[in-house]
Amino acid sequence: LQSYFYLYLNSFTSTIPTQLGQLSKLKSNIQLYQNSLTGSLPTELGHITANMARFEIYGNWLTSSIPTEVGNMKNTPNVHSNRLSSSIPTELGMATTLQTGFYLYNNLLSSTIPTQLGSFVHDLVNTTLPHLHTVEASL
Repeated sequence: LQSYFYLYLNSFTSTIPTQLGQLSKLKSNIQLYQNSLTGSLPTELGHITANMARFEIYGNWLTSSIPTEVGNMKNTPNVHSNRLSSSIPTELGMATTLQTGFYLYNNLLSSTIPTQLGSFVHDLVNTTLPHLHTVEASL
């Protein structure tokens, strides 16, 4: 059973309700991108995002740090183009279930890039892009 939660391309100006994390039957997609959502990414989303096919919440006005629960996700968290601050959680670099990478650009992230991301990038390239012989990246 596929289930979807599509509220993208609207003009919502509220925060993301923590109750969204209680939608345990939601297994496929959460798409809240291109609204005017504010506040933080609720940590409760970690309860349902582990098996999400898509989690897209980019292009809003979210201002918190990135919850450590994103390390539990299986597929790409797409949280670019917000105002997320603080640092990249080390849990993201240690995500053993994350299959395709992540989108964090165009935020207000600071501090240092976790060294764990180097292992993640190495593993991602070796398992999903084995035809590449050289990958240039600077961390």
